[in-house]
Amino acid sequence: MRRRVWLAAAIVLGTFAACGGNGSHFGGDGGEDDATAGDGGNGGDAPFNFQETGGGDGSACARGCSSDLHDVIDCNGNLVTQCTGTDGCDVTTGSCVNACQAAIDNKNSIGCEYYATYMDQYDGASSCFVAFVANTWDTPATISLDFGGTVIPNITAFTRIPSGKGQGITYGAYSGSLPAGEVAILFLGGTQGAAPQCPIATAEGTSAMFTGTGIGKSFHIMTDVPIVAYEMNPYGGGNAAVTAASLLLPVSAWDTNYIASTASAYTVDNPSINIIAATNGTQVTLLPKVALTGGGIIPSSPANKPVTFTLNKGQQAQIEQSADLVGSVISSNYPVGLMAGNPCMNTPTGTIFCDHGEQMLPPVRALGNEYVGVMYRSRTGEPAIWRLVGAVDGTALTFSPAVAATAGYPVPVTTLNQGSMAEFATDKPFIVKSQDDKHPFMLFQYMSGSGWTYMKN
Repeated sequence: MRRRVWLAAAIVLGTFAACGGNGSHFGGDGGEDDATAGDGGNGGDAPFNFQETGGGDGSACARGCSSDLHDVIDCNGNLVTQCTGTDGCDVTTGSCVNACQAAIDNKNSIGCEYYATYMDQYDGASSCFVAFVANTWDTPATISLDFGGTVIPNITAFTRIPSGKGQGITYGAYSGSLPAGEVAILFLGGTQGAAPQCPIATAEGTSAMFTGTGIGKSFHIMTDVPIVAYEMNPYGGGNAAVTAASLLLPVSAWDTNYIASTASAYTVDNPSINIIAATNGTQVTLLPKVALTGGGIIPSSPANKPVTFTLNKGQQAQIEQSADLVGSVISSNYPVGLMAGNPCMNTPTGTIFCDHGEQMLPPVRALGNEYVGVMYRSRTGEPAIWRLVGAVDGTALTFSPAVAATAGYPVPVTTLNQGSMAEFATDKPFIVKSQDDKHPFMLFQYMSGSGWTYMKN
């Protein structure tokens, strides 16, 4: 195997509500909004509200927040108040409040409550699954953890503070308080041993990973000040040759409407989606783009016929099948998290070698309608591969500059419908945007496998 990273382009956070499926009767958008409006798509789509949100006091120069939530600023970016200690800026009021409450109200990638999910991957359950907690606040952070609703009390036993890099990395003890500016590694799943196993004993051993379609558990990570969290699967550097990783979105940024994407189509293993619940009695409705195989409490269904199942807090529904569910519509009565995955994907399809792929996806509310695409530093002159996924019917795309066909991929499509997917390749920077902010979409970037024809060496 050769390690290849699956990257999502930075999502431009917006204030958008999700689209329902063709002919479906899914409800309106999630969160606090209860108004609905048409999306301009075909008449069969469920209504959605693309409502502007934000803070401020209603004045001509309303107050807002700095990106790190530490400062209250005016409309010109000038400092009004600096929030100190465990307080942060609340975008809904333009004032300093408890920082965790501010993170809930702001709905961005900084938060106090996360879920890490040990998704099915090629090397099996003994491989090392970790979560990273980065304390970006200016006070120490206290971390607590449960697994599927069961509290794990001895968090210091499997949490370490790393220093150094590469083969010289060392692991210091976590005393129960993570200093400002430090990163902690939580060794959550797998066995102890040489990479790709973990350097220390883990919280849940081999029981952390769930295989196939059914209901598994996720790790619930909580802190007393806002932090940023990631997961890596498997952990271990170059010796963990199939590694993937993802930024985790806090529960405060979840919502009730999504357009699904998997990491890639079927090759060595089945692509997957993982739906995570933070509330008991979470009812999930999935409108599959293709026939749904089902498993456990997840029903089977023909394409375009919705199925419903219920999750409780800390549970995750993993759906793996060879027919790709990219573009399927997901809605729920309470906010959920969504992961895209593949235990071992080939990019492009049929190219050796394979690697695990995973990515946490934002809800439609948080999707952008304009992206800047810049590829990773090319290894041998090969282009990057890009994926587009539509959220609304009639999404018209423009590229600047125009993107040419290359490396066996056609020129990019200029129209997306709800759930449609298209791929293209380019090594040149570009901007792609739709006609307005009521037509959001997703853009992903892939790094190819080392066996691809267009890898020059």
